[in-house]
Amino acid sequence: MFKSKLNKIFSFSLISTILSIVATLSFVPTLLEEKKGVFTQSNLNYSNTNFIVTVILMAFFTSLAVFFYLKFASAMIKDKEAVKQKSNLYTLIYGGLLTLVSVVVVIYSAFSYKTTTPLDLASNGQIIAKDSLAIAQATNTVIKYSLLSVVFVYFAIVGVLLINKLTIYIISKRKVSA
Repeated sequence: MFKSKLNKIFSFSLISTILSIVATLSFVPTLLEEKKGVFTQSNLNYSNTNFIVTVILMAFFTSLAVFFYLKFASAMIKDKEAVKQKSNLYTLIYGGLLTLVSVVVVIYSAFSYKTTTPLDLASNGQIIAKDSLAIAQATNTVIKYSLLSVVFVYFAIVGVLLINKLTIYIISKRKVSA
């Protein structure tokens, strides 16, 4: 199924990052206005098993990515000739970056979801305290966008990786045709 070591690292870190996006959009509280002056809180419960399972799955896939990266890096260190090849060096660098960002996403996700502020609503959907609500919404928005910015860094690294792979492919085609 996997042809190279980077595919394993990329796949497992991508699954972990996608789970982080799902968790960010699902568990960080936001307010939706149903009708004029009536709000509902749209988020899943933090003590819910869904949240716990999501974080465990994120950690599991990230640990698989770390395992395959360390296995690949140790094999590279043992084989001195493999380190001299540019493609293996690129694989080592990009695999390390993808794994590092994936680990940061999991750690940040696991701790930041617990620091979100619940949005206090009355039983009829009316806002209890507007001042505390504004502070809670600002806090939750900062957490949400900071998590998504780390995910953006992950996809920026993937974009650079794809551009690099494409450039190497084009250069190798030109050398063959010349």
